[in-house]
Amino acid sequence: MPAALKGVEAALRFELSPVKLNVVMMPELLPELPAFVAITRHRPLHVRFIEWMPVGGCGPRAAGDSLTKAQLMAALRELGANGLGEFAPADSAPGGWGPAHYYRFEGYKGTVGFIGSVSDHFCRECNRLRLTADGRLKNCLFSSHEIDAKSAVQARDLDGVLAVIAESLGDKTFDKNVLPGRTARGMSQVGG
Repeated sequence: MPAALKGVEAALRFELSPVKLNVVMMPELLPELPAFVAITRHRPLHVRFIEWMPVGGCGPRAAGDSLTKAQLMAALRELGANGLGEFAPADSAPGGWGPAHYYRFEGYKGTVGFIGSVSDHFCRECNRLRLTADGRLKNCLFSSHEIDAKSAVQARDLDGVLAVIAESLGDKTFDKNVLPGRTARGMSQVGG
């Protein structure tokens, strides 16, 4: 953890912006919630809580293995009621909002965001494509559908790359409920 925090401090020192910290919502996270909120008070940090997704055979196996967006929001509202102040939707958020919904405690420089990919899935708001480490373009974490982009990238074929991107966007679904089961690849393999 100290090494990770040093990296965050270095990013701020070199004025990288925005600095987003992704945290997978797990029950054992709740005691640490005040500390995650505290780091957004004086610094423009954006802590984003992400539901644990069933991707590549990983993910919660039973109820209670992960937290939902609603459960975490309730815990944050309780923190606000117990002295941190009003917890409300942020009027501005870091660039590239994407599927996250951002909130802020009154007077804090940073935000707290949620990516409720399972309980409150964001398919209609998703603006993401992912390039895997082996050169395949993936338009949804919940899908096994991928398109080879490696050849066009290696050939430095701009028109070919744009065609692959257009094809992937054209195949993008906006309802994860129509996708077949779990994906073949794990998160670490798809840049999730």
